Amino acid sequence: MNLCKGHWRRRKVERSYLARAAAEQHAASNELPDIGLRDALWNQLQALPHRQRAAVVLRFYEDLSEHQTAELLDCSPGAARALVARAMETLRANVGA
Repeated sequence: MNLCKGHWRRRKVERSYLARAAAEQHAASNELPDIGLRDALWNQLQALPHRQRAAVVLRFYEDLSEHQTAELLDCSPGAARALVARAMETLRANVGA
């Protein structure tokens, strides 16, 4: 009896979680993007030095690890991390958090 009740209880919890996740995803998909912020970020990204811009694009747009980014930029992982940090600091200062 306990196994049966446990099974149905888990199913109820799973269904409520999936319904909540679907509602959150639906609400997020209905929001309009902030075009002004996107354009400001794009302009500031274009103003970064080439290596900093490449490091940011590889890390966040291409979703590469620090080691992969460093390998593609032909530098150490610490240098790649520093390039990303400096670029993000500049972007935050110019575009805002």
